[in-house]
Amino acid sequence: MSVVWQDLAIARMMWAGGWMMFPLALLGVWVSYLLILRSLELGWVWSWLRGASSKRPNQQRDSEEIMEVEQTRVRMLLMRVPVLTQTLISSAPLMGLLGTVSGMITTFSALADGALYQPTGGIAGGISQALLTTQLGLGIALPALLWERVLLRWSSRLLGRLERSSSHFSPREA
Repeated sequence: MSVVWQDLAIARMMWAGGWMMFPLALLGVWVSYLLILRSLELGWVWSWLRGASSKRPNQQRDSEEIMEVEQTRVRMLLMRVPVLTQTLISSAPLMGLLGTVSGMITTFSALADGALYQPTGGIAGGISQALLTTQLGLGIALPALLWERVLLRWSSRLLGRLERSSSHFSPREA
């Protein structure tokens, strides 16, 4: 029973927030998806580095070339900056601000009509819309920004670990 009530509360909040709530919700899902993918990529690199550091490269030319190609591929993956993710994260508060402006327009329209109470919400509905979109925009951007910074730090550490261990993988001169 409580799950149904919570689902209804979320749906009411989405409708009360106005038209900008749905694009904001989609943006939140998209950003989460991209951050999960980046986390999985870095997890793969971490496990590759652990496995590669425990192996000793053979003295054969082929295995050295394969190791260099793998290192280059991993280095490119670590140095990649997810620009789309950063752009989407920074657009979430701006989309919330757009919803805020829309809510304030609704509020001022109700004030101009002199209608304090309307079936559509009136002044209180406009203010609610403004606050809900701002809250959702910031609620998406802040955790996503922190998560992205953690991933950037992890990527930097993995790149340093790769650079330190690259001498281990490089061919030794006789």
